[in-house]
Amino acid sequence: KEAYLALRTEPGTLGYHIVPDPADPSRFIFEATFRNAAAYAYHRGHYPAQDFLKLVARDGISGPHIVVDNTSVPNELG
Repeated sequence: KEAYLALRTEPGTLGYHIVPDPADPSRFIFEATFRNAAAYAYHRGHYPAQDFLKLVARDGISGPHIVVDNTSVPNELG
């Protein structure tokens, strides 16, 4: 739900992908992609991201992996 809301309402949110971890098939990698740093900053400050982080904290999920301008960046959402 949160990813769908972010894609529909946040300019510059390009996509979300969930893929198996090649090093551990029992794990998945969550990747969020943004057009630029401004889009990522906007995302960090709005409720879809905050709701997702509550779920991550509650369930002990690691991640997400963040990509801005085709470059991996530190996860600053937490």
